[in-house]
Amino acid sequence: MGPDFLILGTQKAGTAWLHRNLAAHPDVWMAPEKELHFFDQRLDEPSSRIGRMVGRTTEAERWRRQAGRQLRLARQSPGDPGWRWQARLLFGADHRTSWYRAMFAPAGDRLAGEATPNYAILPPDEIVRVRASFPDLRLVLMVRNPVERLWSQLDMVNRVGTALETPDSIVDRVDARAFGDYVAMLDAWGKVFGNERLWVGFMEDVADHPRAVLNAVTDHLGIGRHDRYPAAGRVVHRGSEAVIPLDAARTLATAVLDDVAAAADRLGGPARWWNFATRRLAAGDVDGHELPLPLSSSRLWDAWSAGPGRDERTTMAGRSADRLPA
Repeated sequence: MGPDFLILGTQKAGTAWLHRNLAAHPDVWMAPEKELHFFDQRLDEPSSRIGRMVGRTTEAERWRRQAGRQLRLARQSPGDPGWRWQARLLFGADHRTSWYRAMFAPAGDRLAGEATPNYAILPPDEIVRVRASFPDLRLVLMVRNPVERLWSQLDMVNRVGTALETPDSIVDRVDARAFGDYVAMLDAWGKVFGNERLWVGFMEDVADHPRAVLNAVTDHLGIGRHDRYPAAGRVVHRGSEAVIPLDAARTLATAVLDDVAAAADRLGGPARWWNFATRRLAAGDVDGHELPLPLSSSRLWDAWSAGPGRDERTTMAGRSADRLPA
């Protein structure tokens, strides 16, 4: 027992969409609760129920949100067999690897997976520990323009958090910056598991070629394609970030300039567009007060299409003709 694959991350890059759709595949069992946080939190956390109920840590607050949501669902659907699984997740105190393996028992003969974006930035020694327990894992990493991703994270924190974040404060957070350093993620996970076990998907493809993304993921996982995904064309967990103030975009772009350039060199495709837009923003070479999101709907895209991206225009989103099946 245990997972056959992990959706590593990254935050705000379509992992909820992918989790929702893969759960509809007849040959896949996805953990009912997205973000189990086993390898980054639960494996080493104290097994204190009291601490979870009254603690002020981020982990304790997340546990209380999960518990409250599941209690509400239990009242609405008391006969739902999934409640027993959720109870074991929320109230179990034995967070050893044996506990984690047992959580995947309902998968049966289906391929089992879970999605926790925080796994993307696990330190190398923790990734080695993952491989020691589950050496045959397949891995999926979803990526997004780091400027858009940071702004979306800031929006999420300000909607659900208790302290107001600003563009300056979000770029000062080591964890927030780390979620956009895709080359570091690829190096860390690829070194331990091998690059052939790691598939990278672009947020642009989710928007423009959702079924092609799902086909590519199932090909990577070694299972048959599915033709009925109820959420393939829908946004899951839509934020409120329809536009980005130009000053905020410049601040974020300046902070991620080097990471975006490295991603463009390693990943190509949409990452080259990210690099163009990020450099224009950081240089102050954009007028106005705000830009629409995604940035590909802004005038920056027109400049890219007429210049450096002219030859890539028809296959820009994920280089579909080269990377993704029809």
